[in-house]
Amino acid sequence: CAATAFAAQQRPLAMYVMMDRSLSMSGKPASGLTKWESIRAAVHDFAHDPQFAGVDVGLQFFPIGGSCPVAQYAKPAVPLAALPGNAPALDEAMASIGPSGNTPTHPALKGAIQHATAWALDHPDHVVIVVLATDGEPTMCSPKDVPSVAKLAAAGVAGQPQIRTFVIG
Repeated sequence: CAATAFAAQQRPLAMYVMMDRSLSMSGKPASGLTKWESIRAAVHDFAHDPQFAGVDVGLQFFPIGGSCPVAQYAKPAVPLAALPGNAPALDEAMASIGPSGNTPTHPALKGAIQHATAWALDHPDHVVIVVLATDGEPTMCSPKDVPSVAKLAAAGVAGQPQIRTFVIG
């Protein structure tokens, strides 16, 4: 029998959060908070938790002005930078915007993966992921179906560097 041993190596994490701010996020589930208030609180709590110090986090929202161009979503509202130092910028960006418009999920995710890929190429020591926080179906910008969005996420995983997408729904 042959054996091969590998030493595990921990790598720094970077997260580009693409946050849905469509009108449906103003809905109130049983919690009493709107979906928008809930996701803002979750990102705030994550960003201020000492156990996540050193994680790089960036943020963008969708829709941007009811528009479909991917390039808009590839440019962060808050650039990727380490926590806890980037926490105030995340809080400020989330406080300055609210629910509006429809849900252009495909261009938003495509832009997020493009930005994460570029960042990963500049930071090859990091594991870079996209976090897509959304509450609903794509409602604008073609394609407007979940399987197409899933294919886009799969392409990110298959790419080099590999970009995984995690969805919070």
